[in-house]
Parts: sequence; structure tokens; C-alpha cells
Amino acid sequence: MTEKFKNWNFRALILLPVIAVISSIMTIEMDFLAILTVGIINFIPILISYLFARFLLNKASKLQSHIVAVISPLTISFCSSLWYLMRVINPVVSAPGIEHLAIPQMILFGAIGFGLLSIPLVFILEKQS
Repeated sequence: MTEKFKNWNFRALILLPVIAVISSIMTIEMDFLAILTVGIINFIPILISYLFARFLLNKASKLQSHIVAVISPLTISFCSSLWYLMRVINPVVSAPGIEHLAIPQMILFGAIGFGLLSIPLVFILEKQS
């Protein structure tokens, strides 16, 4: 059962940077270094969320604990990817592509905040019978 959740956690880790890079290529004209930068600055916050979830998946034994452990990276990855794709369809006219530099900061706060919140939740669920 843990392997299934680890696979979903890994998919969340890969999905966000890939969608960010693809959407930035579609939104603005970029060179290789800019593409690499967008990929890296989106990879770092989701990596933090991935590591929190990976740690909790190793500690969890119940289904509810597994779900709580991976909900943060999955939600962050899905919502951020959806935001990037929405910006392909409806870009910011005054500064196209600016969200590719601004959103990762918000993702970082979310990854740390939700990761820290999920730790006690998983341990509480594990202690319950």
C-alpha cells in the first residue's frame, strides 16, 4: 500500500516543474537557461513537500495516515499546475510570464506550512486505534 502512495508522491514531484516549464515555453519566448531556471525554482518547493510526505509515508501504517501524508504535495502540485495552465490561456498582459517567478515563492510557503501541519496529523492518526 505504501508503494502506491510513494508513486503518487513522486508524480506530484515531477508534474509541477514539467508543467511550469511547458507553460512558460508556451507563454513567453525563453532561452535554455531561462527554461532551466523556471524548472529549478519550481522543483525546489515541491521537493520540500515531497520530502515531508516521504518521511511521513515511512512512519505511517494506516490508510488515513498515508492519505494525509500525500495530500499536501498532490494538492500543491495539482493547483499550481492548474494555475500555470490557466495562465497559458489567459496570460497577464502587462507582464507575461511573471507568475513563473512569483508563484514558486508562494508554493514554498505552502509546502513548508502544510508539511509541518501534516506531521502532527499523521502521528495523531497513527496513535488512534
